[in-house]
Order: sequence, then structure tokens, then C-alpha cells
Amino acid sequence: MTNLAITADLPPDLRTYDESPWAWRWKHVEGLRGQVAHHSRFFCSFEEASDPRVITAHPAIADADRSVRLAHLGQVSQVMLARLAARGKNQLSLPCFDPASPELAGVRGPVETWSRIQAALIRGYYGIGERELDLEGLEEAFLLFSSGELRVPAAGRRGLGEPDSAYYFGFAEFALMACDLRIDAELWRAQLPHLIWTQGVFVYMQRPVGAPPYRFHQYAPRGRERVFRLHVAADARDKVRGKRGREELAGVHTRNCREAFGDLQTVGVRDP
Repeated sequence: MTNLAITADLPPDLRTYDESPWAWRWKHVEGLRGQVAHHSRFFCSFEEASDPRVITAHPAIADADRSVRLAHLGQVSQVMLARLAARGKNQLSLPCFDPASPELAGVRGPVETWSRIQAALIRGYYGIGERELDLEGLEEAFLLFSSGELRVPAAGRRGLGEPDSAYYFGFAEFALMACDLRIDAELWRAQLPHLIWTQGVFVYMQRPVGAPPYRFHQYAPRGRERVFRLHVAADARDKVRGKRGREELAGVHTRNCREAFGDLQTVGVRDP
């Protein structure tokens, strides 16, 4: 597959393989050109790397690593969703935000595992030299992803090549968790602005039909029902303009959570 040449510096187990359940999507991506193709390859690699089916079957992932990687994915997701739930209710004094608490300190190993995996992908696609990142390229990638511009056309299916739920907020939450635990903090801190401001684009494109307030689980891909507008990105970016400190950016993230799903937060749980 052509993406192998582009991601040649990735660890072998983070490259796609012929039997991947994502092979059909790679075939679509190979027909794209330019930056859209590059960003699409990145997100396809990102989703493939965190797909339990791929982790279970990929021949380059050692057997001893499979169960650890899957268990760590579950642990990170659980704490990440708890933090999003707390942000929605403005409950920022809970233990899940305290690096010294058992809740957060207990996932140091899992966060290290998934920071390492994601960092390999990010540096593989957007690395400049040994340490620098192409932050403009990453910002463009997340803008196109959040706006649905990387959507994969597939009959009867939505959420391919675009966010498939309000788990989009998890990108920024993971970055903040890693910063709190001082795990690859420089890498994640640099990405906070675009991971946070593109939430506004996501909300515009995938907000539920009808009047607010909304619940977390109600956000979903709208296909081509909504058209992306450049002014939406400009307005969303203004929220982080001039804000570079971790606390300032976390504050914007919390406000975004409250505005999007607020006190009605039921992360990961559907109403009866």
C-alpha cells in the first residue's frame, strides 16, 4: 500500500497490513492527492492503531503486548470519560484531575503506553527533525477532520474519516491528562490549542437537531446535512487566541464541554 512509503519511520506494528479491516479505506485514501491525502492517511492510521481488531490480529504486535495494549486502552478511556463528565458539570476538584490521586496516578502506565503509540504516529506524519512538529499541518488536519472534509463516502454509513461522536473531545482530554502526569508533556502541550478550538467546528457540524441543551451521546455525524463555513473556524479559533498557558487552554476546554453537553452530561451512557 502506498501509505507505507509515507510512514516508513513508524514502528512496524503501527503500519497497516494487507488483512487489516481498514484495507478498503486505505484503498479509498490511495486515490486522494495532496494534503487531503496526507491528512486522511494520518487519521486512518490513527484509528487503525487503536482498533481492538487490529491490535488482536496484527502480526507485528507481539503476543505479550496485545493484552497490555488493550487493557491500557480501556483504562485510559475510562478515566478520560470520567474527566469529560466532570468538566461538563464543572466539577474540577474531583480526584481524576489530581495527579497524586489513585484515580489518575493509577493510569500513568496506560497513558505512557498510548502516548508512545500516538506520538509515533504524530511524529511519523508531522515530525520535523528529531523533536519539532509541523503544528500548522496538524492544525489543518484536525480542522479538516472535525469539519467532515476528510469524510469517506460510503453508502449507508456515516462517521468514516470524520468524528463519529462527542469522543472528539477526548483528543484534548488525553493531551491534558498527559500534561498533568508529565508524560511527553511538551509534545501534548504544543497541540492543545488546535485540539481545543476545533471542538467548536465539531459542535457546529455534529450538534443534534433541535434546541439545546444536548447530551453527550446525541452528537453524531450529519453527513452532508450541514455545510462547513469558514467563519465557524474563525470564531472557534478566537476562543484560544492569545491563550498559551495550560490552565488557560484547559479553561476553554471546560467551557466548551459545558456549552456542548453541560450538566446533562451522561458520557458513554444512553438515556433509557
